[in-house]
Amino acid sequence: SGVNEGSPVIIQIRFEGSSKWPSSMNAMGAAKCAMLIQLADGIEKMKKEGNRSAADDLDGFDGPIDVTPNYLDVGYRGYSFRIIVRADQELRMLRNLLNPTQEAVALRLSLINRHVRGSMHHSLIHSVHTRFPSASSVTRLAQRWVAAHMLSDMIPQEAIELLVAKIYTESSTNNNSKLLPADMPPSTVTAGFLKFLLLLHSHDWAREPLIVDPQNHISAYDRGLIQSQFNAVRGPDFIKGPAMYIISPADYDGVEEMTVSKIVGEAENTTAQSTLTEKIWAPTVTATFPEKVVLSRAAALAKCSYDHLTSCIMLGIK
Repeated sequence: SGVNEGSPVIIQIRFEGSSKWPSSMNAMGAAKCAMLIQLADGIEKMKKEGNRSAADDLDGFDGPIDVTPNYLDVGYRGYSFRIIVRADQELRMLRNLLNPTQEAVALRLSLINRHVRGSMHHSLIHSVHTRFPSASSVTRLAQRWVAAHMLSDMIPQEAIELLVAKIYTESSTNNNSKLLPADMPPSTVTAGFLKFLLLLHSHDWAREPLIVDPQNHISAYDRGLIQSQFNAVRGPDFIKGPAMYIISPADYDGVEEMTVSKIVGEAENTTAQSTLTEKIWAPTVTATFPEKVVLSRAAALAKCSYDHLTSCIMLGIK
């Protein structure tokens, strides 16, 4: 028994807004920690008391239960789950600070990435996997391929998920393959994996951003804005900025103010357009990793794998 080594699975508990929330950051942190402690105590109590109907489920808690001020780690059936508490009131308090310290700015950015962008990314990927049954298998296969080439610690898992989402929801403009139609989403795991390899090695990462927008939340105006900001970051020699420039609807500087039903970036008049030009679209998942040398290596490996697999398919080799 115990917990397997590896990154824990994140579980986010979101509470609705209420006037009962504390009005200071320290008290807010203490309240969140108290909730995690109460949850851990509840799990321990269930394990001790137990009941016949839930005996199998309770036996699944075979790992340690550790509480920290920021999260709760729980071992269940050989996997580690990390439970975090999201309170939107905390973000509003940080946003309304008149003279925020560097620590407050860093905390706000961390909370936005963890709670807001993280949940939006999950919703985006879940919607793709729901629409296309083979997408989840392609994602796992792509992650296994990356790990087999010793790149799993260098290419973010979220970036792989976004690449797979791209091939299922938007047609490729540089697809010269005789096996893969450019205007159709893959219908099998094999076709999806081949398209993943094709996108990874054929996309011009130095000169073009990769925009992943399965639900059309990014308007045409914003796409132009993303391109212009990408050109400014890359510079005239196309050597600056993140190596893998991937943009999704969560990579917006005002993302914490968005709602599920709001489509960001719609410019209804010139006043709105002039306001939007001051806002920024920038990668968050791939802001730091992968590095250029890693991306170049991954693209070369993808081309070799793609050529080998397509030749095997054409020759009927299993």
